[in-house]
Amino acid sequence: MLKITQHEEVWWPVVIRKPREDGSGNSDKFRVEIKYRLLTRSDAQSLVPEDEGLSDSERLSMLVDRVCDHILGWKDIDLEYSPENVRLAMDKPYFSDPVISGLRDASAGGRAKN
Repeated sequence: MLKITQHEEVWWPVVIRKPREDGSGNSDKFRVEIKYRLLTRSDAQSLVPEDEGLSDSERLSMLVDRVCDHILGWKDIDLEYSPENVRLAMDKPYFSDPVISGLRDASAGGRAKN
């Protein structure tokens, strides 16, 4: 039987490619799990604000803030989960871009990309 609740939560695999610090131009691939509160249709529509005279950086900042509210935990990350640490990690594009994609994929019921 399909169970539908108001605030659905899932653990979802996300692949993070972190640039190496050795100057090689290579990155290391890490598979982590993020606990998301899934987006509703209205949440998804409001993730990126309508063009209200906002700059690209303001729109991106609003998107990241809204996504942070949907991150409820994580595994396999060497940083204790807390709302402050979520914001710290989400300030790094190599982390935030796949995490945002993961939230969208999980909410749409898509298949995890490993």
